[in-house]
Amino acid sequence: MNTTILILSIFLCIFLLISILFLVLLLTSSAFSAMVDPSVGSYRIGDAFYHNEFNNSALEDAYREFPNSLVAKSNADVTELLKILKEKYYLDTPEIVVHLRLGDLTPQCKNRPGGVSKRNINAPALEMAKKIKNLLPNHEALNSKLVFITGNHRNVCVAEMEKYIRDIKLQFPQALVVNNGNSFVEADNDFVRMIAADTFVQASGGYSKLVAQIRSTLGKKTIVI
Repeated sequence: MNTTILILSIFLCIFLLISILFLVLLLTSSAFSAMVDPSVGSYRIGDAFYHNEFNNSALEDAYREFPNSLVAKSNADVTELLKILKEKYYLDTPEIVVHLRLGDLTPQCKNRPGGVSKRNINAPALEMAKKIKNLLPNHEALNSKLVFITGNHRNVCVAEMEKYIRDIKLQFPQALVVNNGNSFVEADNDFVRMIAADTFVQASGGYSKLVAQIRSTLGKKTIVI
């Protein structure tokens, strides 16, 4: 009887150790991290270039999952990125590009992820439109050149974001609204389009910050919302 109990106890201990080991591996895996935070493993240009500041793995994610992206090809180095941009892209268009940082910063979001600071959440659409009109006092004459670019790399606040975009569009009926997801190709194309624009209206976040930094190097005009 004692021998049976001892054997069962040993098996139970082994089972518990294996379970604990499996749980540790799960908690440290990228798959689990992606379930907890959808941005993990996604393409995050700003975070990659400012990774020391943000202390995350965006650059490593780009190497592993998006090897043909601007982040991976430039090694998240501004000088190398600028070299690639000058060699491969046309960087001079007449557009006025406004970056709308929406996604998890969309107002009135019902499924906003944790960790989003209230001070970073965007102003309501009508208030934002008013700000943009004040920044671009001749916007009506330039409406045909006006482009709003946004995206949703975490795929949250979708319904609220769609309404926000509709409300913006009503205020700028002739403007083009580009609403992309989290494809690295779309993100890179939008990034280049912002840099190439004659005028750029910068939003919050590292992505917009990097656009403004590159534009400054090129001597291009940037307006901050």
